[in-house]
Amino acid sequence: MIGGLLPLAVVVAISPTTITVVILMLLSGRRALISVVFAVGYMVGIVIDTLLWLLLGKGAGLSSSSSSGTVAWLQLVVGVLLILFGVVSLAVQLTTLLK
Repeated sequence: MIGGLLPLAVVVAISPTTITVVILMLLSGRRALISVVFAVGYMVGIVIDTLLWLLLGKGAGLSSSSSSGTVAWLQLVVGVLLILFGVVSLAVQLTTLLK
């Protein structure tokens, strides 16, 4: 699971668009607010993009139902836990930054 997502994460991390936005955020006056808005917007965009491609793949008959339901639920739970961990980490960092 992680091995399949790692190349995508590297591409997103070194994307010129992401780097440009981060530099502009660092140069702005309200870094904390702008960075939270960027992170939320970026995650919403990735979720919408992923759902769109998932629906297009199912419509084209490219989905495979060979994996078990248990594995799918396990992946979903791990994903939700990782998202919660990220949100909690961000909240802790923001509270320490604003003090």
